[in-house]
Amino acid sequence: MPQSPLPRPLTDQEKEWLKQALALLPTGEYFGGGRWVDALTGEVAPPDPPIDPEPYLKQLDSLMVVGRCQCGDPRCHTVWFQPQRCRSYVLVHTSTGDGRELVVFVDSEGRLTELEVI
Repeated sequence: MPQSPLPRPLTDQEKEWLKQALALLPTGEYFGGGRWVDALTGEVAPPDPPIDPEPYLKQLDSLMVVGRCQCGDPRCHTVWFQPQRCRSYVLVHTSTGDGRELVVFVDSEGRLTELEVI
């Protein structure tokens, strides 16, 4: 399947992945809390503090994909919304319905920078 030229708007699938991930922010389950089990104690990690997803959701309609991963793995769907040299941090780490990792990154100013689906 041919790739769309860059920059380009988000695909419907990319928006859905982002919405799925951002929906975890108010639950505290966005980085494993409430879902991950400590291997030594067997205890479930407590939820992380809730985060308001609205500032991130507001960005979805204007996000532009400026780069994509070229690793060649057919299951990899990683795209960048900022230049790759931008310093970013994991906001959400979860999984897709088909078992792939779903990771959303933001910069220090709260702008979405990357969607990683591997």
